[in-house]
Amino acid sequence: MVNGMIELKSLSNTPDYPYCNTHYYCDYIELLALVDGDDGTSQHDVYDRFYENEKVTQIGEADGASSIEDWRTRIQLWFTELEVRSNNYLEYYPFYLESSRIKLKSDLTVGQKLYLGLLLCSSLSYISKGRNIFTDSFELVSYFAMKAYLPETSEVHIFGTSSFSNKKFIGSLKDKVTSLSIELNCKIKCEDKTFIQYDNGDGGVDIVAWVPFKGDMNQNRKQIFFGQSAIGKNWSNKQGSVDRMDNYLTLPKKVQNVLYISYDLRDSDRDFSEDGKITTDIIFDRQRILELVDADAIFDTASGSNLMKAVEFSILEEEDII
Repeated sequence: MVNGMIELKSLSNTPDYPYCNTHYYCDYIELLALVDGDDGTSQHDVYDRFYENEKVTQIGEADGASSIEDWRTRIQLWFTELEVRSNNYLEYYPFYLESSRIKLKSDLTVGQKLYLGLLLCSSLSYISKGRNIFTDSFELVSYFAMKAYLPETSEVHIFGTSSFSNKKFIGSLKDKVTSLSIELNCKIKCEDKTFIQYDNGDGGVDIVAWVPFKGDMNQNRKQIFFGQSAIGKNWSNKQGSVDRMDNYLTLPKKVQNVLYISYDLRDSDRDFSEDGKITTDIIFDRQRILELVDADAIFDTASGSNLMKAVEFSILEEEDII
């Protein structure tokens, strides 16, 4: 644990996703390499984990030999995809690959530690305690990514419920929506009873942003963005949550729907792996985020500091969580 804040589960339970979604399996292999100590993780190590988890049909059973060969080929392809990741992330990639083995680098940069933080955010199924550290910190990361993506004149704010300091949208959901209606110059269209008493939620929106026209008293018809941060495997279900704001406000016709996701959502061609599930207007995945944000600025905050501690714990305490 990190001062009792987080606790990781055993990695003996292998992922159970469609094999076409190779990015999840690559994340699992990286997680193994993160906690496997000085030796790293080989293709044979990965095979053994799926074999012990009874995913591989044994010799003597029907199709046993072909199943074993299929698995060896599949794992080789995963390692090939990891090589592609390494070549795309370059200085941000915290692992190196050699002789069919992936190993954590010894002297990690701040950017590489942020990569590991995003990897842990994407691995909630292996975290038994302290999940709020990752949800809070990723909301902060989303804020920094949006801030870096938009022009300097843009207004970018956390609307969600994380512990990150937010001075513009505070109080109950009704208070936040009222403040947002003033900022966006739009009307509240619902009745007071629509808001539940003591509801301090976010109405389905984690990040709000808009690009004002500098020096213009008329701020109508400007770009507006509503974003949702997603770190769990149900990320695709999060894309429609920002539409809930239509229940409260009379919004302009086109508000940009933004999804921030901690996964590397790419295949070996670096196309989006689950493109058929993506309905959002703009998506920030692990690669786009790392190219945009200042890792030092993130880790210099309270939420970012907790994320750094979680990363350092996962590096140093590998023998307890294998």
